[in-house]
Amino acid sequence: MALRFLSALFTGLTAAFFAGYVAFVVALPGKPHPDAEAADGLVVLTGGGGARIRQGLTLLEAGAGDRLLISGVYEETTSEDLRAFGPGAMTRFDCCVDIDRAAKNTIGNGAETANWARSHGFQTVGVVTHRFHMPRAMIELKRAAPDIEYRPYPVGGVFSRGPRQTTLEYLKFLVILTRDSVTGPPGEHNA
Repeated sequence: MALRFLSALFTGLTAAFFAGYVAFVVALPGKPHPDAEAADGLVVLTGGGGARIRQGLTLLEAGAGDRLLISGVYEETTSEDLRAFGPGAMTRFDCCVDIDRAAKNTIGNGAETANWARSHGFQTVGVVTHRFHMPRAMIELKRAAPDIEYRPYPVGGVFSRGPRQTTLEYLKFLVILTRDSVTGPPGEHNA
């Protein structure tokens, strides 16, 4: 009887995990509408190569925001390294790009972005990160600054870095959902 119960429990948990995974993948954000209103500022959450930085610099150059924060930049990475990811006629790098080297993870990205946005008086921030990272990033950003409106600018396809990476991100997402079910949802901490 106990074995049957454990088997049913395992089957139910496995089914719930996979149903949640499918829901997670289906709910990932698509590309913003080309006529979307510009945000006050933009933030790139680094990781996964230069595609995110390239997208953020392109959005800045196109006027999708007044300033750009590149968050989580390695100490060894220079401004010139970052500039190289921009479009050929990059005119706004020197005036309008800020570099954060303090953030070491998504929680740190949230804290640094909140400080940066508040220091500039920004009410809206466009978020550039990988599509599968966006749900977790948005939760951490809202947790750090629930008064700011965040708009997703996803980079990459759902499985562009392989199903393993998307599954790993889903597991991390489940961890922060569990954390928030214990500590309370974003917005109750720094409001």
